[in-house]
Amino acid sequence: KIVGRRPLDIDRPAERRAQPQQGAAIRLRVSRAPQLHPLGLASGQAGQVESARIQGGADLAEFARLHQQRERPARAEEHLHLAERNHDELHALQEHRPPDLSPSEITTFLEGLPQRYLRVFTPEAIYRNVRLARDIHPDEVHTWMERAGSIWSLSVAPLDKPFLFSNICGVLSSFGMNILRGHAFTNPNGLVIDAFEFTDDERYLELNADGEGRVLQVLQDVVAGKADVAVLLRGREQSILHARSTARIQPVVRADGAASGHYTILDIVAGNALGLLHRISRVISQQGCDVGLVLIATEGERAIDVFHITKAGAKLTDAEQGALTADLQHALEGTV
Repeated sequence: KIVGRRPLDIDRPAERRAQPQQGAAIRLRVSRAPQLHPLGLASGQAGQVESARIQGGADLAEFARLHQQRERPARAEEHLHLAERNHDELHALQEHRPPDLSPSEITTFLEGLPQRYLRVFTPEAIYRNVRLARDIHPDEVHTWMERAGSIWSLSVAPLDKPFLFSNICGVLSSFGMNILRGHAFTNPNGLVIDAFEFTDDERYLELNADGEGRVLQVLQDVVAGKADVAVLLRGREQSILHARSTARIQPVVRADGAASGHYTILDIVAGNALGLLHRISRVISQQGCDVGLVLIATEGERAIDVFHITKAGAKLTDAEQGALTADLQHALEGTV
């Protein structure tokens, strides 16, 4: 199911080169308890899904330690090449492909994506994403949205542009959605496949017959630059519905370059404020960093986020770590 196509103001390559920090691609994965969700994530396969449940009293150090250990087997981000692919998985995809998909279409779609793409998604989800990516033009965005039980799935396929992931998170937060998990992949041609799972805790989609269309419309407007997600979030913060007292939690930001052989580990504890993920990911993108893995959990009013990041394909230097953590600390002070 493809819902809606709408013009996008996509940056041209020359413009993106002039803004290298804003154009950084963000690859995100938010994990929770292993299970198969409607998005088609291949939960539990090849060590790609980690439990992110935080028990009462668990602290950040223990949370980060567990997930740093589980990151190591899958830390490499090699891209898919015909000679290096898992031939069994590729053969199975081709053998069982639906009649509307050609072998060359599947091969072209997979070319240049990280190897973990085949481990993260089920064949059914891969076929769906191939269809979603058809006939993408600079002025279009293709979206797919579905509910299974209490969990909603959203897939977005535009061409890459600055702050794409951050803006999608902001849109979902502006409607009161609770993001459970997300993935973002970008191929060398600039095609982006962003996929999210979330719950509608405030029942917006349930109570509004046009809710799904409204969310997709606002998402497309934000991605196209026709709406400002910061304005949407401010409006929600000032609304009566969102008015509530929250605990004052001093943000803590720490970067560790030694825990992983491939990533710099960024640990963040902050108040579970509206738009927190949008704020954090925007700063990371402004610093020109890519996110390989993110684990998110909440403990009451406290949010605990662990990011696995790189810059230009390598771990951050001490100076880069210092600049990033300082900027994040400054940005998060508004959540205290």
